[in-house]
Amino acid sequence: ILLVNTIDQLDNISLIIRFRPNYECSVKSLKALLSNTNCFELSTKGSFSDDLLRSNMLISYSSTCIEEALHARIPVGLFGAYPERYRHIMGAVVHPRAMGRNAIYNLNHNDLAESISTILDLHKNSGLSDNELKDFIWNDNVPNTNDFIKRISN
Repeated sequence: ILLVNTIDQLDNISLIIRFRPNYECSVKSLKALLSNTNCFELSTKGSFSDDLLRSNMLISYSSTCIEEALHARIPVGLFGAYPERYRHIMGAVVHPRAMGRNAIYNLNHNDLAESISTILDLHKNSGLSDNELKDFIWNDNVPNTNDFIKRISN
């Protein structure tokens, strides 16, 4: 709710909420909880990769989608109800305006709108660089699964 309300305050920004309906929460229930606004869409079909390709930033708390976004050279904002208790992966703790570009940002409730806006502005002209990703993903020269299997089979 906080994230949707925050995005609703920002111009020219929309949110794709990738959602898996289940017994505890349906699409209808989630829509009832969220603001009556057009700043978001619920995505329940198609591939995550397709949604990621339409995105300029990923916001997550703890998920493998964080790594997928980094491999796609898309910056990540870590955001959850209690950000001081858990971090899925280490991100920048300084506000992006003061620090500049990074691959991962720790978002907080106090300046959520400003942080999201700043991150999108910092990354609007290019994806993440090799240098920004060096601590988070393997280089292309790391052997892939097929190479690994060949090496251990011999």
